[in-house]
Amino acid sequence: MLKPKVLVVVPGFGSPQFEFKKKNLSNNTQILGGDSDSFEIKYLIFQYDTFLLSPIEKNSNVTVKQEPGVIGEFLNKYVKPEDFRDFSYILLILDDVELPKNFSLRAMEQIYKKYSFDILSPAIIGSSYPNIMQGGDTGIRVVNHIELFCYFMDWENYRKYHELIRKYNGRWMWGIDLIIYKYFRLGIVDDWKAFHHIHSPNTMDKERHSEMMNILNEEKVSIFHPFPPQTLCKLS
Repeated sequence: MLKPKVLVVVPGFGSPQFEFKKKNLSNNTQILGGDSDSFEIKYLIFQYDTFLLSPIEKNSNVTVKQEPGVIGEFLNKYVKPEDFRDFSYILLILDDVELPKNFSLRAMEQIYKKYSFDILSPAIIGSSYPNIMQGGDTGIRVVNHIELFCYFMDWENYRKYHELIRKYNGRWMWGIDLIIYKYFRLGIVDDWKAFHHIHSPNTMDKERHSEMMNILNEEKVSIFHPFPPQTLCKLS
């Protein structure tokens, strides 16, 4: 029996703290590899620092693309859903997000199916909205917002998610996470505490703010709604 295929996408990898991120990538691949008996796992890593060596050894399961760019450009150009129809699931994870040792793709799939989620995320320590992303000690929550740190979704929901990326041609993806509550059932698993390590000090520049406001205006969503982010219900 063929195992379901999971595409793990790191949609931007590079400086700052390149050496730390290499170690983090190795840690995450080991944790995800713990479920290799249940899934066929492929990695697609986009390295925007072309002058640096690859962060991981390339093989039949690992593809590293090196060219200048940012997260939205890579997803729009190289992770088109029609090119990955044979994958059951897509996992988007940023280069500075560390998965906890108790994380399990198998359990993620079970929770995803049992509660009919469209996009599922572990809890994140070090997010912009700790009241929603960090959550409680344990349990599963239906929420109205998930920051893009670690998204798990099936192929069909990735196709719908990618439609928004294509529609708005967002380079930085700012604003997309503020509108997905309109289209997807969102969940966070508090039992898994992933850690976001690196915070950019001055990220609200003119380009990103303009990109975000264009998306919000088009979607008729205020920056203050659905904020404050909130838990809609707790499932366990």
